Amino acid sequence: MTSSIDISKDTRSENGFVYEIDIDAHREVVPLITTRWSPEAYKKQWVEALKFLVASRSSRCALIICIQPESDSYGITYWALFREGDFVYFQERFIRENYRRFLISPSMVERYMPDRMEGAFEEYSKVSEWILPISYSEVSVVCKR
Repeated sequence: MTSSIDISKDTRSENGFVYEIDIDAHREVVPLITTRWSPEAYKKQWVEALKFLVASRSSRCALIICIQPESDSYGITYWALFREGDFVYFQERFIRENYRRFLISPSMVERYMPDRMEGAFEEYSKVSEWILPISYSEVSVVCKR
């Protein structure tokens, strides 16, 4: 079982870059908006956040996957990661207000990120969530140019 997050060039993407998340047989390929952050800046943030979470200094962190230009909507999309025991829960989120707190450091995220969204069994389809063993959080992050 393997997992990775790659950033690579893609001529079909408007900004010329995509990020690819591979977890075993599941793969997502999403355009990466690079008007405010470079691919290297995303990679740096992801590595810092994952190291912070794996080192058990926090029970939550955020992997920022989109910082939108001010002219579009002025917010960020991120994967919210919640560590509970031997598992990490991933939830995709968007924040518009006070999003700058997420850009300072992984320790700021723990203070300001909303709690993990949960619900009754019949409500699970309303919460987009991946669950992985903590060993998978030691994901390889690659930036291809």
